[in-house]
Amino acid sequence: MLNGVSILKRVSILEQLDEIHLLSHHTRMRIIGVILNKLSTESRAMYCAEIGYELDIPPTHVRSALRVLEKAGLVTAQWGMAEHVRNSKRPTAVQYFKPTQKGTMLYRKIQELSRMNLT
Repeated sequence: MLNGVSILKRVSILEQLDEIHLLSHHTRMRIIGVILNKLSTESRAMYCAEIGYELDIPPTHVRSALRVLEKAGLVTAQWGMAEHVRNSKRPTAVQYFKPTQKGTMLYRKIQELSRMNLT
């Protein structure tokens, strides 16, 4: 025990703060939000170019943010086929992204905190 708090508990708290910090970035929050919206309205995940189009962000920036979120365990990716990617007439292999349970929970918690009047 260290000052009444175990080292493992301190490590857990630091990991949670890191995850909150990663997700609190404006672009990453917007990405999680648009995917959650698509999941609630159409019950499906989204691919990188589609997210970029929805948010008016270059797909390279979206992909970079998704890599960070995936590495932190806040989103998962799964390969699938998509129609009409880059004006293609054939289905194209893409990675579909969706938030993990942890990513969804953190997103909602940050949204809740941002609505609070902290003054």
